Amino acid sequence: MRNCLLSTVLCAAACLTAYAAGSVREIYNDPPVDIQPGIIAVDNLPDNLTACDYHLRIDIPRKSSDASWAVSLSYADSSFTHISMRRNGRMSGDNLYGIPLDIVLSHFSPDSSLTSRRSMIISSKVIPEIDGWSLTLTKNSPDDSLLCSLGQRSRLATFNLDGRGLKSIISSAGTPLALSRLSLFTDSVVRPVVCPLTSLNGLDSIIAESNNPVVGYWRYLDRDTDPLRLNLGGDYTLATIEAPDGTISIIYISGSKASRWKPLMIKGVMRPTIFLNHYDLVWYDTSGNAISSETSADIIDNAILRLNFPLHDSTVRFQKAIVTKQSGQNR
Repeated sequence: MRNCLLSTVLCAAACLTAYAAGSVREIYNDPPVDIQPGIIAVDNLPDNLTACDYHLRIDIPRKSSDASWAVSLSYADSSFTHISMRRNGRMSGDNLYGIPLDIVLSHFSPDSSLTSRRSMIISSKVIPEIDGWSLTLTKNSPDDSLLCSLGQRSRLATFNLDGRGLKSIISSAGTPLALSRLSLFTDSVVRPVVCPLTSLNGLDSIIAESNNPVVGYWRYLDRDTDPLRLNLGGDYTLATIEAPDGTISIIYISGSKASRWKPLMIKGVMRPTIFLNHYDLVWYDTSGNAISSETSADIIDNAILRLNFPLHDSTVRFQKAIVTKQSGQNR
């Protein structure tokens, strides 16, 4: 899901893969807003982050001799990375970029002990019209790494996340500065949820004993999809059972091409509507993203389960597989 993240700003002033635009969070200050030393913003990131695009741009007062700011990355294992930037010395004339920028990249273990440190000086690589005093952090799914750059062109480092889980990004000012931009785009996936059953045999028993025609096993039948807007990730076998709240849980059994899906994971949820055999649908695609905008499901003649994705101009149908009370094995 594309997320608009909550930022605390302290400065003054599935079987289916859908392609859809999401929301973003951007802050632009024109003219830049003056900020005092301290935390600028804390951005808490979503669980299961797959993509991230972070951009912090600051301005330095013309008469300042020393200017410093930093960005810290915190991980789920309590380790963190600190990126500090400092410009030492008063500028001469109108050359805002004539003084080198000192950058230090430091990694700390969960007990806050320093594990690595790298220093560099950036001067001639800075392109004033493009880069400015700007730091970007970029992560693109499925790579488990984070690219750190000064502006859009000067790559500083690539951090290997090693599955630690990036939890937050904290920006801070060491001297009086001005904030002109703080933007953050993210993508994340929903962690698959396992239904409260311990075995497929238990599922067999529930389905065999149910008199609800919506409950049962369903095998892939056919599809009518736009391949440019929605892809089918396998020939699926699914199961449907009634949850205590009256909704119908769609349970994954087999057929996915994606290794993340295991038997008994929840693949979707059908919520009853005022129309007979028609349900609102929440569906989890191949990557775990929730698809729910205008989605629905229909049960036709107690034999066909149809999933409808009108925004993607697509439908997928499954046929019911009968399970008898005697055997409970006809999956």
